[in-house]
Amino acid sequence: MASIQANVEKVVLAKLRDDDDSMNGGGEHRIAALEQKLEQLTTQVSSQQHEQMQHNQQVQVQMQSLDMKIDQQQNAFQSALGSKLEQQMLRIEQLFTKRPRTGE
Repeated sequence: MASIQANVEKVVLAKLRDDDDSMNGGGEHRIAALEQKLEQLTTQVSSQQHEQMQHNQQVQVQMQSLDMKIDQQQNAFQSALGSKLEQQMLRIEQLFTKRPRTGE
């Protein structure tokens, strides 16, 4: 945004110089009009920068929320997986203890 603003200012100032060199008398009115347009452009750029900052903050909040949800899902998955693994191990142990022993 800053580079766009600088380029716009450079173009407007160049236009002002060209108009001032090529025109007599009416150049002052054109300069005032161009200065007003430059001020409007500066205001628009500032407004857009402000909106962009707000948008960036909203995206950052959404990303933090998403990160938190991912962490919660990961913890829930790990807990469920650990529980299932524990159940399977208990079942395996039960099967081995119920198995009749041969050769004794």
